[in-house]
Amino acid sequence: MDNEILIIDDSEMERELLKKYLDTEFAVHCCESAEMALEYLRKNPNRVHLILVDYMMPGMSGMEFLNTCQEDEKLKTIPKIMITSNDRPKDQIQAFRAGAFDYITKPPIPEIVRTRIHHAMDLHRRIQTSVSEGEKYKQEAAVDKATGLLNKITFQNKCERLILDGPEEQKALMVIDIDNFKVINDQYGHIHGDEVIRAIADELTMNFRQTDIVGRFGGDEFVVLMNSILRKEMAKRKAEDVIKAVLFKCAQKLHVNASISIGIAFYEKNDDFSSLFERADKALYEAKNTGKGKSVVFGERVPEVKDDSKPLVVICGENPQLFPAIALAYGESAGFIHITNLEAIKNAFKKYKNRIRVICIDIGKRDKEDAEEFLACIRENGGGTQIPLIGVTEEGNMEQLREALDIGVFDIITWPPQMDVIQRKLSKAILSGTIRDKGEN
Repeated sequence: MDNEILIIDDSEMERELLKKYLDTEFAVHCCESAEMALEYLRKNPNRVHLILVDYMMPGMSGMEFLNTCQEDEKLKTIPKIMITSNDRPKDQIQAFRAGAFDYITKPPIPEIVRTRIHHAMDLHRRIQTSVSEGEKYKQEAAVDKATGLLNKITFQNKCERLILDGPEEQKALMVIDIDNFKVINDQYGHIHGDEVIRAIADELTMNFRQTDIVGRFGGDEFVVLMNSILRKEMAKRKAEDVIKAVLFKCAQKLHVNASISIGIAFYEKNDDFSSLFERADKALYEAKNTGKGKSVVFGERVPEVKDDSKPLVVICGENPQLFPAIALAYGESAGFIHITNLEAIKNAFKKYKNRIRVICIDIGKRDKEDAEEFLACIRENGGGTQIPLIGVTEEGNMEQLREALDIGVFDIITWPPQMDVIQRKLSKAILSGTIRDKGEN
């Protein structure tokens, strides 16, 4: 028997029970701790073809074991199944994010154990095939030279093959577009725009599994096919994670406020690539037209954007890291607008005045000559009276602190900010702005 299964469980009874279920069909090796298992795997890197690991163990837990394997390229590709005494969605999602292919609840049922192991083994073989095919495609110049991702033709061919080979498996196609990419090129130049494309390609490669395929359709559009997903929620959560990862990466590494929108379509019976792509593309259109920087699933209702649906926070300043730091720290209970010039703040007041609850001003990143005119516009529209002002100052910079106090800010956030500070101070300011607004009305 060539396929060896590694069982990791601190309970001798559980180990023996699982071994009894499997040893007629597989070679089985048991370890009583995650530490022993890691030592065995490193001594026998090509021997184990699947791992069953218990969630709760003394010393290194099953979750810590999964995370350790994710950091090792040789161990990362081995299929892993989590053994757990409960089936809470939170624990399952955490395990999937840490690299688990599936999970089995205790007490294990023989038929379920064998079925899920066969499924994971088959998935493992597909991974190996996919890796081999990936090398073949590279040799045949089937990748996009700028990003190293599969090009349009290769991506489509692989998708069609996966659909034919596994018509019963759940799949999700994502069509991804960079928001306002022309503005990025115009503002920072095409060389910087190319760096943004490469950075996003790297984030997509890092955030998806080896069983998923990632491609570039040209320009500022990317595509991802998530293959063999257990439930639709996995794809939805992954899309949200990727949106945040891209926003942080571009802000921190490239100092560019770049976001992406994602349209998602799930595979249906009798789908081919064209029909699946068409639905995902329509979902992307919905995402781009209902706010950008978000994901939309085809067929799911997108709530209409109403003027009073969410309080808005206006962030004024040229620091590209300020917007993602505040917006992502606070979360989805408010909307955020990034303003860098006088014309933009005038337009924001015209369009959203009845929704604006707080204005954050970056004290250290303002053109001094335009500052008075900029502040006058804010004052004319209720900034400092109906709308609280928050000044963002560099930590320890007394000159910026005095300047913030001179313009009568409601509160101050020091840069770099802490997430809990942003959440606390913004919540207080939004509440104050809402109360003042109701009082005026």
